[in-house]
Amino acid sequence: MQRLLLFYGLGIPFGFGLFLAGFRFGLFGSDTVLFYRGLKIIASAAVVQGAALAWAAGPGRAGVGGAHAFAATMASLALSVCFLIVVPVSLDRSVSVFLLGTMDRADRPVTRAELQDALIRTYIKAYGAVDRRVQEQALSGNVAVAKDGTLTLTPQGRAFLRLSRLLGPTFRLNMEYLDPPAPKAPTRSERAGR
Repeated sequence: MQRLLLFYGLGIPFGFGLFLAGFRFGLFGSDTVLFYRGLKIIASAAVVQGAALAWAAGPGRAGVGGAHAFAATMASLALSVCFLIVVPVSLDRSVSVFLLGTMDRADRPVTRAELQDALIRTYIKAYGAVDRRVQEQALSGNVAVAKDGTLTLTPQGRAFLRLSRLLGPTFRLNMEYLDPPAPKAPTRSERAGR
């Protein structure tokens, strides 16, 4: 029993450590979507971890069996996926974290109007939040970008929204975010670029 606890106690953190090291050393650094890069790192870490644990579990070594090597690898993979979604992906996408950072940089009390202005001026316009999200959704296959730059929701994107709207009430999500009003069509002068 002690040998088994030691195997899991070392094996699970080993895989999570490989995941963290993959990020730290820029594995798949050319991927622009953090979530997809994270999944690739997790898959790579699981392969390395699985091979190492299968070797360690073999006869004459830990002697705990291949099933335990597989279970420890899967537990580490699950831990890494949860961590990826809860920490780096949330921080990467979080308007709340941006607003907290804005307040920290102000080093004084700020108003809601100042935060709204900073969100629009900096997060959305200067940091290109819309362009970044459109690029992510195009890479995900939810949005098609035409040559003229116009955007169309793909069948996959529509299916994703249907599923999201179906799940929303179960988790008591704000349905306004899942079913917003259509954008206002540009006026003739806006289309002309004036």
